[in-house]
Amino acid sequence: NYDSSGFHYLHPMPSEDYLEKYYKDTYWPSRTDKNYPIRLRDIEHYKLLKNKFPDFDTNKKKILNFGAGHGGLSFFLHTANHDIYNFEPGGINNYFDNRWNNVKEIKSLDFKFDLIYASHALEHVGDIKKVLNNFKKISHENTIFFFEVPNCYKNDNLKIEPPHTYYFKRKFFFNH
Repeated sequence: NYDSSGFHYLHPMPSEDYLEKYYKDTYWPSRTDKNYPIRLRDIEHYKLLKNKFPDFDTNKKKILNFGAGHGGLSFFLHTANHDIYNFEPGGINNYFDNRWNNVKEIKSLDFKFDLIYASHALEHVGDIKKVLNNFKKISHENTIFFFEVPNCYKNDNLKIEPPHTYYFKRKFFFNH
């Protein structure tokens, strides 16, 4: 199905419990790449963040890596002395003793983030509007949102390939 605000979505949508169980018990256990936490994409994202915000690392920030997967960008940001909060329904290793936090649910967070990062995660959620509302609650006026998702520039009759639940058009991010 298509929502005129700029996204395609799976219908019927699997429940959030089903998706959480799927990512924990099936998706990540079937992949071996989680054991290799740094990827070229992570390096490119860190460079892009630093190019766009050259002073980003001058003071400690709170970072949410939403759908953290293998950790990726969290390693670079941790090394730069930021406080990292990884949200990964499939679980993520606790690599560091300090400034490395694994979050079980977003709605339980009661503070604001300076960066909310989601690389290839938003297309896996059960309710994008709920996720964005949660992001609003944990962001402030200067929060940086860094999202990377598969896109669907022109096709309004797109077939969504599992395990994806959404595909986005660029206008979606300008509307929200």
